[in-house]
Amino acid sequence: MPGVRQVIADHLATAGVRRVYGYPGGEVLDLIEAIGQRGLAFILTRHESAAAFTAGGEGR
Repeated sequence: MPGVRQVIADHLATAGVRRVYGYPGGEVLDLIEAIGQRGLAFILTRHESAAAFTAGGEGR
């Protein structure tokens, strides 16, 4: 049975997401690893709000 991190990564990939933006911390490192295993790119930002603005701009 897949863990939550794998389910999230699978859902993102199935939805057509190619890049995930964020600022890593201990609580999301496993998720970042699962994202990479699904072939999605993790783009490091300098702040969480920068990640949100960048992802929003790309989505538009």
